[in-house]
Amino acid sequence: MKILERLAIDSSSPNRGVNLITIGLIVFLLVFTFFIYPSLPEIIPTHFKGSGEADGFSSKSMYLVFVGFTILMAIGLYYLSFFPRIINYPTKITPENRDIQQEMAITMLRQLNAFITACMTYIIICIAFISKGDLSSASLGWLFIFVMLGGMTWLIARYMIQARAKK
Repeated sequence: MKILERLAIDSSSPNRGVNLITIGLIVFLLVFTFFIYPSLPEIIPTHFKGSGEADGFSSKSMYLVFVGFTILMAIGLYYLSFFPRIINYPTKITPENRDIQQEMAITMLRQLNAFITACMTYIIICIAFISKGDLSSASLGWLFIFVMLGGMTWLIARYMIQARAKK
């Protein structure tokens, strides 16, 4: 068995719905960008303090960089989920537990992908509306940071606990 051998993953698995959410977010982001980009001002906020106040600005072309990064990240995490053998596991992998451990890792990666894509989409939409003066920059303040970091931590911690329980 090769380490980088791509797994054939059943498309009817529960992960299919999570993948569709990620794809839907990407399609929405592309359509939103197509319509909003021409109306953005030449200078947009690109960095925010914890309070949500914009403290860094760039040309509007950075907006496209954010969109491109989000799409590439989503594709990369999706692709990585086909190679669970290269992931570091919180428990020893044996022939008896390999399949369940890999399935749990794939599920965690795809859920994390959807969550991060949703967070990035939210940030990109907020940047557009803040740039146009249609939204308070507080939308990207401490509450958002807490939700984003808390959500990622919860997904990873839940996986770690489940993986250790199914040695």
